[in-house]
Amino acid sequence: MYGFFFHALPDDGALSLEELHGLIRDMLARNDEELEQERAARRKGRPKSVNETKLEDTKFVESELYRTGIGMISAPFIICFFSDRFLSEVLDLTHPVNVHLFRQWDQKEVSYVDHLRHIRVFSQHPQNIVVSRPGKHQLLIKDVLASQ
Repeated sequence: MYGFFFHALPDDGALSLEELHGLIRDMLARNDEELEQERAARRKGRPKSVNETKLEDTKFVESELYRTGIGMISAPFIICFFSDRFLSEVLDLTHPVNVHLFRQWDQKEVSYVDHLRHIRVFSQHPQNIVVSRPGKHQLLIKDVLASQ
């Protein structure tokens, strides 16, 4: 999941909240083509394949999490079957310091990303965000202290 956002990030600057929602919608649609192929391959009257069911379930769960507030919860992954988690929070790509730190990620050490700021966003209330994890990186801590 983080790799998707890493590669979708523009070369410089942070995203607007609207752009972040656009990235999330793109991520939610990532399996649409494969799902359509599964549906087209199924003969009339035949049950869905395991893969088709998995893709539909993933899309449903991810869409509901986005509707009610994206963040990470333990489960056999399906907001993104990328790991063992559902997407219920995202990296705060609207926060310049966080984006700067994210760009330094080597795309291997996932624990690095855990030190960054994460937010919950809501499709039904696109202007609302909730900081779910303020971040543990020194630059983020300094940024929070400076803003108080």
